[in-house]
Amino acid sequence: MIDKETILSEIDFYSNLFENYETLLAEAPDGEIYFKYDHNKWRPFIRKNNKEIYLSPKRNKELINKLLLKKFTGLMVAEIKRNLCLLKSLDNCFTDLYKINYLEKIKELENLKGHDFKVDTFMDISGVATIDHHNKNTQLTDDESRWLSSHSKLNPYMPEKRIHRSPLGTMVRSKSELSIATFLDLKGLSYKSDELLILEGHEYYPDFIIYRRSDGKIIIWEHLGMMDDPAYAEKVIHKLTVYSRNGYRLGDNLILTYDDNGSLDMTTLNSIYELMLK
Repeated sequence: MIDKETILSEIDFYSNLFENYETLLAEAPDGEIYFKYDHNKWRPFIRKNNKEIYLSPKRNKELINKLLLKKFTGLMVAEIKRNLCLLKSLDNCFTDLYKINYLEKIKELENLKGHDFKVDTFMDISGVATIDHHNKNTQLTDDESRWLSSHSKLNPYMPEKRIHRSPLGTMVRSKSELSIATFLDLKGLSYKSDELLILEGHEYYPDFIIYRRSDGKIIIWEHLGMMDDPAYAEKVIHKLTVYSRNGYRLGDNLILTYDDNGSLDMTTLNSIYELMLK
């Protein structure tokens, strides 16, 4: 679900990205690299002061690499500028539905504002499923708000693998993790994904750390996607042993799920919610 905060967050992200790439362009060497068919093969050239200069791959390897990076960066800057333009246009015309006072809107449309006629006497929207009801944490306790606003560092391992975005903007690494994140979003639960947890002086990054609103307990949810890989399974066993030594118990404050043909069943997710997260 897109909201105003998500749009502004994306604008901020792309603005920072644009500045970073502009810095890279400013530091790049002069000239534009191009390739042409010469002496029966494709060879790299650079044009400087209207003069074509051949770049020997042996003697100019570093320069060729920098010029290729410059060309790639230029293409990225063009795409970033395009995305920024689209996001800013969206921001200008987007309305957050959950912030609208619908009764006041009706009064305005019917020119009833300031009159004695009470629209809310005849119209009850309490049973209508709104975006606020399903996707916004409007009843956070002080402890939950503090927990949610405190951020540890994200897992530094291959951040480019976080390519799947949940409805409320959480970036995860797999479609199964996306199913979990989407489910948590829809249930309105406060959670963190792939954030640092220090146990016994070592760094761990659970797939999900969830704040259970009913009792304030912290729940760890690990999704085990490659248990047929011996090296992966060995790491998982070690991690679960550490969890156990530090008070995380399966069925109490630890959830484990597994891939079943690459996806998670919604019935399973609902059962976990009823047993562990409600």
